[in-house]
Amino acid sequence: MADPESPSASVQKTLKSASGGSGSPGSQPKWMKRQRRLFTNFCNAKLCDRDDVPPITDVFEDLRDGRVLYALLEELSGQSLAPLGRIKKPKKGKQETRIDHVSNLSICFRYIKQTTKTVGIGPSDIADGKPTMVLGLLWSIIVFFTSKDLGGVDDISALKKKILKWCQKRTEANKDVEIRNLKDSFMDGRAFLAIVSDVDPDGFPYAPAPDACANFSSAFAEARAKYGVPELLDGDDAECWKEDQAMVTYLSEMMKRLPEKVADVSEGALAHVDASFEATAATLAELAGIASAPGAADACDACAEALRSAMQKAGMAVDVIPDPAGAGRAVVRGVAPGAKEKPTVLLVASYGVDGPEGWAGGADTRDGAVVAPGAKACKAGALAPIAAVEALLRGLSDDQRPKVNVEVVCACPAADGSFAHLRKVLADRDGAPDYVLVDEVGAGLVPGAFGAFLSCRGFLRVDVAVDAGPAGPTVFSARDVLCAALAGLRGASGALAVDGLAGFAKKNKFTEAAAADATLDPSLTAAAPLAGWTLAEHLCFHPGVSVADFAGDAAASLHVHLAPGFEPSVAVDRLAAKLSELAAARGATATVSCADATRRGYLSDVAPLFAAKLKGAAAAQFPGRPLVVLGAAPSYLPLAAAVGAALPKAATYACGLHDPGAALGEATERADLADFKGSVKTLVLLLLGAAGLPKQSKAVDPAVFFGN
Repeated sequence: MADPESPSASVQKTLKSASGGSGSPGSQPKWMKRQRRLFTNFCNAKLCDRDDVPPITDVFEDLRDGRVLYALLEELSGQSLAPLGRIKKPKKGKQETRIDHVSNLSICFRYIKQTTKTVGIGPSDIADGKPTMVLGLLWSIIVFFTSKDLGGVDDISALKKKILKWCQKRTEANKDVEIRNLKDSFMDGRAFLAIVSDVDPDGFPYAPAPDACANFSSAFAEARAKYGVPELLDGDDAECWKEDQAMVTYLSEMMKRLPEKVADVSEGALAHVDASFEATAATLAELAGIASAPGAADACDACAEALRSAMQKAGMAVDVIPDPAGAGRAVVRGVAPGAKEKPTVLLVASYGVDGPEGWAGGADTRDGAVVAPGAKACKAGALAPIAAVEALLRGLSDDQRPKVNVEVVCACPAADGSFAHLRKVLADRDGAPDYVLVDEVGAGLVPGAFGAFLSCRGFLRVDVAVDAGPAGPTVFSARDVLCAALAGLRGASGALAVDGLAGFAKKNKFTEAAAADATLDPSLTAAAPLAGWTLAEHLCFHPGVSVADFAGDAAASLHVHLAPGFEPSVAVDRLAAKLSELAAARGATATVSCADATRRGYLSDVAPLFAAKLKGAAAAQFPGRPLVVLGAAPSYLPLAAAVGAALPKAATYACGLHDPGAALGEATERADLADFKGSVKTLVLLLLGAAGLPKQSKAVDPAVFFGN
């Protein structure tokens, strides 16, 4: 490919009189202020997942030491620059010199000279922070990589023509919008609104305001929230369209991230769901009739084979992975054809049935439902993502299919309820997925709601036994000591009084997400939240201890829920210390044990873009039903916790329809076929919408949310 034209006419003109230093913003011309802001935002958008460089505030200053430019080139190219040289790390207590900065920048320029024309710009110019040189360099880099990403056009002129043609196609249905060029055709903001509305006219109707800035702000915010387009332009600047650099850079980001029209594309996929649903319902009945309890090896193998067959029929490449340890059942993994550079969505479900004792299999289809143990809780959840992928691969043409990678994983717990084999399979995969959706039902706070949760609490079963010592009339009995110790776990206010057994200590993005929905199951309303916290926040983000049962007079089992991400072994140690202290105060000893201190709740980064896609997809299929996207589930979710532990860098959601009439775990458990079809279509719409999402790779350190 030929080198694109490097810097634009306005930059070239000022290169001739460039001087050192960045200058104060107040003394800069408007075009420079806009480009300074544009390129600063661009760098931050591209580097947001890098841990080795902090967010930048000013490209003129922050590119001087070479580290930001080095990281930016790696992100844009998808390659390591290490073969060309390694950036010098600053030494503690030693101030870096200009020579150090030039040395770092020289590595960057070795790569730049292999790719794009820089018109007399060198490492020294960037080290000195010369404004026009910095802007010219960044513009050259953006044009080169944008041209490459959008099909390898030859120069800036060809790139502009391609963007112009795309904008005209996106706005052709809007009679009041005429795209003649990439500048003043956008000056009233209507073109931006029309482009974003074109993707999903029902979800974002075209409704321009008289004020241009209002139109800019609305379009930019919608493009960011739903499709991950970074807000490179200032919606409050009525002349944000005046710079070529701004328009080309922002519109090219729109081209890369906005998916095809939702309504046009989804029609074929949703029609396939309807046309094939009789066969899909028959497959669900077949799966539901298999008594795949974790301890039944033959039945689990039969269920895994049925799932493998369904995935293969859907068009996926399938892999059945047995547990080499023999403790768990096979993991069945299907991978749909995709594109490596696009986001990956992983859909996870369990096929293990916790059925009633003595059930040997069989399912009925009656009254619009499949009836069998596990029909709703696992079999419908395992088949729904397979049916959704089939609709995308069989119901759409090649050019309509979403530009997103999709994997489906179905697993069965071991006899002890753990998902150790699944955790290993996921942890050993090549790279973390970007978004994970785990099928979980019955975990919601709202009856009849479609809910999604980004984390859940941990869970422990703790046994405590008391030895009261020599008997005597003045000595407390073992039962007295036990009851006093259990009562002493709480203070006068009812809150836990165990040092170091922490809940979330402050308002944050997780607690705010939980508090956003105030509609709760009526059975919970008698619970008393902590002072200053809503009931949802209290249930999701603070530890709780209750007595599960007594074993004679001197022993009890405690049911312990932990705040998301809190370490279970630490909780056991701190409970043991508190109970021992309380028992010792009455001359007795307490022995505390926990058979399984590994059930840690998971905590994923809040991914509002994915949440918006999921909520919109569910709203289209479950009209009138409550839709809840909370920061955390109020109970322990074994499957989601296992996935979260294996993939800490993925944005993991537990998701499902909370149906109080499903009779979960009973012989009469029902998978309503209308709801099942709605779940399949929800996943279809979600995967279609996920094509416009950015890749995610951020881990969350739970420690930052705990009080102690």
